[in-house]
Amino acid sequence: MDLNEVFKWFVKSTARVLNVKVPSDIPEVCLDDFGFDLSGRWFGVRREDNVVFVSRELVDAGLLKGVLAREAFRLFMPKCLEGVEEAGDLAWEFARLQLRGDEEKLWVSTWFKVSPKVFVKNIVYYAPFGFPIFEKLSGGRFLEEVFKIFRQLDVYRYDLSFEEYVEVLEEFMSNFPYVLDDFERGVLQVFLNNPGLSRQELAKRVGRHVSKVSRVVSRLKSLYVLRSYPTVFLPKIGLRTFVFVFQPKFEYRDYILDVLHECPFLYSVLEAVDGNMPVITFFCAPYGFERYLGKFADRLRKLGFVDFADWFLRFEVYKHYGFRFYVPKVGWRIEWEAWALWFKKVLLEGEYYEILGVEGPIFEDVKTERFDSVDLKILDFVWMKQVVDVRSVREALKISMNNAVERLRDLKSRGIIVRRADASNIGLSEIVVFKAEMNDEVYRAFIAALDDLPLHFTSKLQGERGDVVLSIVFLPEGGGIWFAKVLKKYFGKPFRLWFGRYVSGITFKLPIDLYDYRRRKWKIPAEILSLK
Repeated sequence: MDLNEVFKWFVKSTARVLNVKVPSDIPEVCLDDFGFDLSGRWFGVRREDNVVFVSRELVDAGLLKGVLAREAFRLFMPKCLEGVEEAGDLAWEFARLQLRGDEEKLWVSTWFKVSPKVFVKNIVYYAPFGFPIFEKLSGGRFLEEVFKIFRQLDVYRYDLSFEEYVEVLEEFMSNFPYVLDDFERGVLQVFLNNPGLSRQELAKRVGRHVSKVSRVVSRLKSLYVLRSYPTVFLPKIGLRTFVFVFQPKFEYRDYILDVLHECPFLYSVLEAVDGNMPVITFFCAPYGFERYLGKFADRLRKLGFVDFADWFLRFEVYKHYGFRFYVPKVGWRIEWEAWALWFKKVLLEGEYYEILGVEGPIFEDVKTERFDSVDLKILDFVWMKQVVDVRSVREALKISMNNAVERLRDLKSRGIIVRRADASNIGLSEIVVFKAEMNDEVYRAFIAALDDLPLHFTSKLQGERGDVVLSIVFLPEGGGIWFAKVLKKYFGKPFRLWFGRYVSGITFKLPIDLYDYRRRKWKIPAEILSLK
């Protein structure tokens, strides 16, 4: 194999993919006797002047062609990414596209070793998993389109940080959603709102043969448009959801967030990006945690760290996906003027139609189940891995196959392990959050109106000064402004409205080390939420 001819071919292929000119000066490639390890994305090469020396060990490792393709792509890397080692994942994705069969499989498995999963401001950066999926979603336009952004940043002479690089990719990917056809839309709406349905029941709902429905579901899962996974229904094990809303004074914001992040029960943090930037935090904590939240809020107010601070217990949450405004092969087309009039009629006259076949309210005020230490370890494994594979559970916990089968069957039958489903890559990138007071009649009508929109999580909250409603609405880009206009125009009672983004960057873990098996309840550390 003539290395230089292969390398030149990869250079020309890169130019075609990125739609740019081939460089006039292409380096020579030579094999050299030095070793390599998987310590970074650019392993196995050494550059001197205009020569690329490649480790001879790559030949035996089966990685030579992949490395040559990677290095060819590297010639085109924008200057703005020079300080971002992780941007080498773009070159790895190009190399993957050039390989076939066993060479591609080996390349991808190696990629997983050198590019681990990273959380950046609650964005999951996992290139070897996400890039190939998005290559499919974008119709093969991923590398070409994203490089236009990076080349423009070169014009601005802007040097990206790793966090900015991830944010650019996240924003870019959210603007390239998978476009559904009419049948896919119908399957998604039923499945997302009824994740417990069998394939036979799903096929009956949509009126098609089960084999066709199964093929569509499998394709949507392979593209990561649809995700169905097992999880733990936390109220069944004695953990409740608490919501803490506060508006920090600017100079104390980071300090308060640092205190919250030390709490083992912190689930997620959502920050508004308009106005005075209030923060909404969610905790999954045991009974009694409200006392600590109340003391913490009082302390913040007394010290003058916040403009306001309120805490609530969430005792009901309602989730619904709606596709009424989705136009097949086009995307979301919400006629806000028409929806505004419908919304007005719902609130003023209480007229609304029932949405059938939805997940509906998920009550959190449920009886706590009994479980032992093995059960809790199984639940911790299911929560983190999102799998209920008997063999995986048996190997992870070192228990017998029969024991694993019986315990998983029991935990499922008691509703502790449940299935959930969600959809990504369908063009919902804007988050609107609002908090309002409303009675039960208005609440039911309000839910029916929100069910028309693409996705909402609406909760009833119990607070010190009465009940309120908290709703998080996901909309296509630009939809938040219209939704805010409608809400302000027709909703007469006091409410707070924000545009939000998740900023926690944390992964909640079951606090299994805080469970008291003798008393069968969770322990709360004495120094929790303490200001120093």
